[in-house]
Amino acid sequence: LIISSLTWLRTQSAVTEKDRFQGNRGYFIFFLFAIGFGNHWQTQILLIPFVAIWALQDGKPWSLKNILVHLSLGLIALSSYLYLPLRSALNVSPDWGAPSNLSRFLWVITRKLSSETEAPVRDLEHYMTWGGEYFRLMSDYWWPGFWLVGLTGLLYLGFKNRKLFYSFLVLYFSFLYALLTVARDEVLFLLNVYLLSINGLFAVFGFIGLAFLFSRLAKWNKLGILFFTAILVLILGGWGIYVSNREDRSRYSLAEDFGLNVLKGLPKNSLLIADADHYVMPIWYQQYTQGLRQDLIFQPSVFLFHDWGWAQLAERSADLKQAIYSTPLFAGRLRALTGLSSRHPLYYSLEQDYLQPVLDQVPGHWIPRGLVYGWEGNTPVPREVFNRWVWLLKTERLRGLEEFPDFKRIDASTTQIYRYYALQQTLLAQFLNKLSATSPKAPK
Repeated sequence: LIISSLTWLRTQSAVTEKDRFQGNRGYFIFFLFAIGFGNHWQTQILLIPFVAIWALQDGKPWSLKNILVHLSLGLIALSSYLYLPLRSALNVSPDWGAPSNLSRFLWVITRKLSSETEAPVRDLEHYMTWGGEYFRLMSDYWWPGFWLVGLTGLLYLGFKNRKLFYSFLVLYFSFLYALLTVARDEVLFLLNVYLLSINGLFAVFGFIGLAFLFSRLAKWNKLGILFFTAILVLILGGWGIYVSNREDRSRYSLAEDFGLNVLKGLPKNSLLIADADHYVMPIWYQQYTQGLRQDLIFQPSVFLFHDWGWAQLAERSADLKQAIYSTPLFAGRLRALTGLSSRHPLYYSLEQDYLQPVLDQVPGHWIPRGLVYGWEGNTPVPREVFNRWVWLLKTERLRGLEEFPDFKRIDASTTQIYRYYALQQTLLAQFLNKLSATSPKAPK
């Protein structure tokens, strides 16, 4: 919304040579730019070259008054971040980072957890992979001929209005470079989502290109322009219907179903420690939006790598608090939680390799139960585990997945969910086979 608004304002000032980046209008433009930092500042900083060139092209006068006004507007826009410590102080849940003090506040807004995995410069292989995906998406999602129309519009803009041409060129390629460089390799499947931020600008280039072509055709033959328009509308309409049907996710309910089935397999007052978005987001949705399974105590495992995460878990009940603070060690706290199994049956989905040594120190057995592992002090009855799986398979829905034309390009979350199902099935079979092999009354 902010990029589209600034693009429209820039076009208006460049075309009419009025309403320039000066006076009250300039203040409004800067405020609109600054308020975007309250949404996703990593994207917003990519607008800095665009806004700076705009101000320079319009001859923005800089005085002490202007500087002070801009600073004031910037602080007002950034004041939206005060929501984080104010809301966190109310002990809300979930509370990522618990930014109620300055150090944790800075940790959250600087994205300290993930910033170390991103870099402004990558190797050649990364550029080749992401650049290839960019060209594949642009040729796949846009009608192929629209590429030529968009490039024609960009070139015509360079000939007709140099100021707007340079502004749009800087805006597009600032975003494109960041999208192809900064993101981690494992989120390549999200590039089509990231490109939404600048696909609208490419549509503007296409509109300019069409206007240019129509103006040329009008000089030759008015009947020809009507024919050309009709053909173009039919082609673009058919292409739009094709892409819309292919991208239809109205029956794509795997994430929601996955979360529901996890909740179905957990007994009352369970404690679930899980990782990865395909567990965390659906369960939060079911609990906080749909109001389901309020008895379940759920904590993402990544929270437990920080003191504030353990503190939030400890606030859920007095017995949890006592167990957690009986030891400062992760493995010790997890072991203490297993001692509460009679009141809070403990389950987990921790499949990360770095946590396996910790789990190996926990006494008892981690047994597949549904889509999670249940901690059992004693080996459970095989039929109970098996029946739970049969019930889940009967209620499972994988709607929409059979329509993927290219299984190599299923998004990473869906792949992970498939992997979890397959892993759980495999472990269940191994568990039952092991019991059958060791039981003196094992059926043949």
